Amino acid sequence: MRRAPRAILALAALATSSPPSTIMLQDREPFYRGSYQAFASPWSTFLEPGLVHGIDYRDTIIVRPDSFPDGTIIDSIWPRRAPARSGVWGYNALSFGNYDGGRPPMPVTPRRVRDIHHLDEAFAFRYAGSPCFNLLAEFYLTARAGDEKAKLFEIGFFLHTPRTTAAYAGAGSLIGSYRDRSGRVWTVHRQGTFYMIIPANGEDVQAGTIEIAPLLSWLMQKRILAGSEWFNGMAFGIEPAPGGGHTRVVVDHWRVTYR
Repeated sequence: MRRAPRAILALAALATSSPPSTIMLQDREPFYRGSYQAFASPWSTFLEPGLVHGIDYRDTIIVRPDSFPDGTIIDSIWPRRAPARSGVWGYNALSFGNYDGGRPPMPVTPRRVRDIHHLDEAFAFRYAGSPCFNLLAEFYLTARAGDEKAKLFEIGFFLHTPRTTAAYAGAGSLIGSYRDRSGRVWTVHRQGTFYMIIPANGEDVQAGTIEIAPLLSWLMQKRILAGSEWFNGMAFGIEPAPGGGHTRVVVDHWRVTYR
């Protein structure tokens, strides 16, 4: 089994301790507060079971309970090779409501797409280290309320997009260009049931507000969505991508407004 270079693993020293008044979450260890959750999911290891946490890779999330989800630090260290059986190594993320089976102590009411009056997320993030990751803000739409196993569509905004991801999106179907209310233009690509929304200028979007309800209306106008699909929750985090290395993302702010 191929191990990560020593130089990569040496960077783990940057993620072995947490500041006072914080909690360091290890691989697959959840943290809940209100309607929000933090969880590091290295799901590629289900496809490559020989990968060992702390030897081949390392994922940690540092949370600040008094301001959570604001101030969260996501650390990711992965081999520089591409995953053998998946496009990315995993998804280390914050989530709101039932994103993909999460059950926070303060539940979020599922709503059909046509019944959502307001849905947006305000965010600010920064990163250091390897740029080989997706900053993905996404959600699933399901056939039944609150049933993460009944997925119909995956819809994701890419706020940091490496070349490998841009190439993957470009190989799919181009749905069109979407201009949000701030004037930013996004290109919308489809790969299977995954709708990938990427800034048309190719640049990072490290702070701002994404208004999701208008996008859902746009997708209904395109007859991609019927409006009967269910929204249950969403997530904001990093997908370590081919190229690997050590990435540290600080989520200074992430809040969802939904009604």
